[in-house]
Amino acid sequence: MKYKLFISDFDMTMGLAPDKIEAETVNAVKEFQKRGGKFVICTGRSYLSIKKVCQKYQITGDVIAFQGSLACNLQTDEELFNGGVNNEYASLAVKDLLSLGVETGVYLDDLYYYDKKGPYISHYEKLVMVDGVKVDNLVDYTLKTNKKIRKILSLAEGKDLDEILSKLSKKYEGKLIFNRSSERILEVIAPEWSKKEAVKRIAKYYDIPYSSIITVGDSTNDIGLLDGEWHGVAVGDGMEELKKFAKEITVPFSEQPVKYLLEKYCL
Repeated sequence: MKYKLFISDFDMTMGLAPDKIEAETVNAVKEFQKRGGKFVICTGRSYLSIKKVCQKYQITGDVIAFQGSLACNLQTDEELFNGGVNNEYASLAVKDLLSLGVETGVYLDDLYYYDKKGPYISHYEKLVMVDGVKVDNLVDYTLKTNKKIRKILSLAEGKDLDEILSKLSKKYEGKLIFNRSSERILEVIAPEWSKKEAVKRIAKYYDIPYSSIITVGDSTNDIGLLDGEWHGVAVGDGMEELKKFAKEITVPFSEQPVKYLLEKYCL
């Protein structure tokens, strides 16, 4: 077994929204775990959303949610680590995003909050199996809440998000990370609670060296997941920007990249 710890993004890497995983991939994951390997899903989804998927396929172990701010054991719900975005920065970013006309919500603890719900948010709720919570003023609520601010999530057409991402990344450089999880989804997280930091935290938790870790993802929110001292792999038909940071480019999503990589390196 070349790699003892396998960390995978979920949507368009391991599975398909809302909750589809091919049986061959599920079997490969379970065989890897049976042989003593550690398999972790590292996703932008909420913990409750990804937990539902894992329960459907009886996948056990630990998952990292919200791009890195929360890690839990699927059987016990025990938290391995827990963080979030600074209230002031989050509130300012929400204000900017709303002023730019994109539908925007905030994950607080494990729920999605918004003050205006349009067609994009309605579609997103179905896509990831969440029910949002409406508040009167999202900017004020984000500033004053005592809940953990996991991440900000905005939805719009891709060309609009490209411009917004470029503009706000420069404005909040060093304070917030703006990235994309799909064509129509922009996410905002804290640098200290990114996927890259999550890999470091989970490696320390398991006491596994970076040389024994393989990671795989498909979108720009996986750059940190791939860009480290471990073996980072990009899905073959993933975003081109991500591939610049990959040490290997594997098969496309339709060919089950997680199964392929497990069989290549770990089974």
